[in-house]
Amino acid sequence: MRISSTGIFSSLPPRRSTWLPALLLVFCFLTACQPTAEEWSEEEDGLYRRGQQLLREGRATEALEKFSALIRQHHPTPQSHLFCGKIYWETLEDPIFAIYHFRQFLICAAEEAKEREWVPQWIDSLQKLFMKQCYQSSLYKKYANDFPLLLRELRKENAQLKQRVVDLERHLEPGPEASIARGARGRLEQGLEERALAREKTYLVQEGDTLSIISQKVLGDASRWPAIFEINRDQLSQPNQVRVGQRLLLPSAE
Repeated sequence: MRISSTGIFSSLPPRRSTWLPALLLVFCFLTACQPTAEEWSEEEDGLYRRGQQLLREGRATEALEKFSALIRQHHPTPQSHLFCGKIYWETLEDPIFAIYHFRQFLICAAEEAKEREWVPQWIDSLQKLFMKQCYQSSLYKKYANDFPLLLRELRKENAQLKQRVVDLERHLEPGPEASIARGARGRLEQGLEERALAREKTYLVQEGDTLSIISQKVLGDASRWPAIFEINRDQLSQPNQVRVGQRLLLPSAE
């Protein structure tokens, strides 16, 4: 008896596809293994932990690289900003970058973060440190007790700047640009000359002097003492803090 092959298979139950459930199972497994954005924690991140370890080992510069890398990858990262600020302050003595990171901490840290109470005070201290660094690196600090030498240095600087302007002007083609350059050079020379002349006008504080007394002596008007105070703020934090032996700059008599 011949049995048709089509008849045999037509009598079997239809075969169901098995690949679709398997694909769904793999998808669920993969999504379960991937952390969501809400699950990420700065303190648990590998870069953060490595930075902490390097700090404990005294390798602050390497720790800074780890915290900075974490900041570039994620936002917000308040604790990383906090540690970067401390490293720039305490290790690198760079107040500008320290202030930046401390301000970023204040922007992104939680309201209840305990460091919020201290960071504004740190920023204030760093601003004072920056001003001190600027003062210590200035010509005035270097020659504060020798005004004739300071004057010579300023005149030397003036001459160098004049020569620089001349050299730059030689590279300009004739035309409106050259006229502008000559005008700028004239204004620069005038400003530098006025600066040098201002340094020549000084007064040595004597016993019993106050700013108003000095103003009356040298300017003929006691009410002009605020002008003396303003141009001597680098050595006078208060108007009543003049000391015998100080050499004060004097404003124009006009």
